[in-house]
Amino acid sequence: MSGTKIIFPEGGRNKKGVKLFTKQDDTALRFNKKTGKWIKHRKTTYLYWYKFLQVCLKEGYKIDRSKYRGWDLDSIVDTRFNDWWDTHSEKLFAVKNKKDTPKVELSTKFPRRESIRMSWLVYFYDKPNDKSTYKNLEIAYKIIKRESINRYLSHSNDNWFPTDKDGMPLKPEILRMFDDDISNQVTKVVKTKSKDYASRIIEENERKKSTQDMAKHKRYLKYRRRISDAMSEHRMKYKKIIKNVCKGQFP
Repeated sequence: MSGTKIIFPEGGRNKKGVKLFTKQDDTALRFNKKTGKWIKHRKTTYLYWYKFLQVCLKEGYKIDRSKYRGWDLDSIVDTRFNDWWDTHSEKLFAVKNKKDTPKVELSTKFPRRESIRMSWLVYFYDKPNDKSTYKNLEIAYKIIKRESINRYLSHSNDNWFPTDKDGMPLKPEILRMFDDDISNQVTKVVKTKSKDYASRIIEENERKKSTQDMAKHKRYLKYRRRISDAMSEHRMKYKKIIKNVCKGQFP
């Protein structure tokens, strides 16, 4: 993984021609012209409810099935979301008037959809049985590469990227430090605690690096701690979401 470059997209598509995530008009996306009905939230919000529900079903969590009448729970594990959505969304989530109450509601009027998505990605890459010291960084590395290539930065994912005081991506050498750090941890388990590791890196560079390089390393270590905090937050969040989904609530 060392040497991999992270690209921050500026246009509407990545190099492979895949359309990047952009903020779209929320009202237009929630009104179905064919049926004349409204859905309270964006389709992608329900997508993550569905994904976490599939997890609960696959992993044998105890689910309050009374909260999922009309969902056809027994078919969900093997059914693509879009196929399920086409046959269930109108009866479960749609309303004739914008202020009406649907049969199934979220637990909040303003779900943080992008934050939910980041929690899902942490769950997706997490390995509960893997006790390696630097698992958090490895997961973050995969998410950062995925996000920076395929999506614009949003309020929920910008904390995952090293940026300068003006919010612009840091120079490539900072990203290379992250690449090298991850590569080293994948091939060699360092048994020192995080604080000891950070101190050792600083001491080594005081001897070998110039003052300018030293400043870059300190900024990198600060970013590294920020990533660790974000990982912990989203790990706790996805565990909470799973518990709520089992009770018929989301998020």
